[in-house]
Amino acid sequence: MKRFDTAAGQPPHVLVSAPNEAGELFLCRLRQRGVPHVALVNNPYDKERLESLGIDPVLVVDTRDKTTWEPPRVPIGKVFLFEDSMNLSCRFIHMCKTWKTGLIYAVTRSDNSRVIYRALGAKHVRYTTKQDIPDLVQSML
Repeated sequence: MKRFDTAAGQPPHVLVSAPNEAGELFLCRLRQRGVPHVALVNNPYDKERLESLGIDPVLVVDTRDKTTWEPPRVPIGKVFLFEDSMNLSCRFIHMCKTWKTGLIYAVTRSDNSRVIYRALGAKHVRYTTKQDIPDLVQSML
């Protein structure tokens, strides 16, 4: 497992859960623009999938076991959670709130989840498709 180095003066990193093509594209755009980022996954398969796309670093947590909820050792600013599973997105929101991160953005393809994500602590819920990713990256920079 890759260890995250703690270094004073590091810029805040964008934390991204990317279980779908839109999330993958978002991470690739961040990498292309040189934005410091950390990918967040809950299983080794997704870690390997993202690393095969050139995404690094990738943090693996077991969302069912709170003892694994160790935050990365880099400062985390904004959090973007791309929805593939509402249950997993809800767990990630809960986990990120314990880490005292910056704003949490839930990115979904469904209107039905907006109220739930906001109630759990996501400050912004964005309905998007993969075609909107360039605009999403531009709006967060």
